[in-house]
Amino acid sequence: MTEPTPERRQAVEAETKRIGRGMSRDFIRDIFISGVLPWISVFVLQHYGVPIVRALAISTIFPLADGAYSLLRHHRLDAIGAINLGFLLASIGATFLTGDVHFLLLKGAFLTGIFSLICLGSLLAPKPLMFYLGRQVSTRDDPVAEAEWNARWELPRFRRIMRLITAVWGIGYMLEVVARVITAYTLPPLTVIGIAPIITYGMLAALMTWTIAYSSAMRRKYAAYDSVPQTTAEASA
Repeated sequence: MTEPTPERRQAVEAETKRIGRGMSRDFIRDIFISGVLPWISVFVLQHYGVPIVRALAISTIFPLADGAYSLLRHHRLDAIGAINLGFLLASIGATFLTGDVHFLLLKGAFLTGIFSLICLGSLLAPKPLMFYLGRQVSTRDDPVAEAEWNARWELPRFRRIMRLITAVWGIGYMLEVVARVITAYTLPPLTVIGIAPIITYGMLAALMTWTIAYSSAMRRKYAAYDSVPQTTAEASA
């Protein structure tokens, strides 16, 4: 198998840093749209005597407006955005039908739980989910890079790395769901609205940081590993 060139590795590292900066901006923006603005709106509405269920439903106008803006700006709604919108609307409907505010407080946790189950379930498939997501991020639709990425699957160590990363993300997101459920049922709704985005993006930041650090450590480890004669390297893989 042909190892990626130094230029390719530098390009991947630069792309990873660019994605990290973009995610930081998205983190701050989403905290404001999904946390700060809904919190302020619920606080003000409750001050004027609006019931909590109605106040929570009204507060969803901010993420809904953000989704509509993205749709108008990009003239399309990606699959994740469409699923998020669907869960949000379903949560609003379920809250009004049942009067249970937890449907709205946990609206984001449903999608997180599904992603967690997909990650863990994909460990039983021929290739785990992070193999495909990693390929999309690392190759940027470059056919040569995609071929190099696909060829790495023949290496036992690469398969172990992909499966471990997938398992960690699946378990991490399942822990996030548990944290969201506990806070939703033990803390006041106004508090839950404020901390939910922090829990969500805190877990994402932790998983991204661990993945980047672990991947870098494995690259350094196997760079030294690949410097020994091939027969010896393969024997100890």
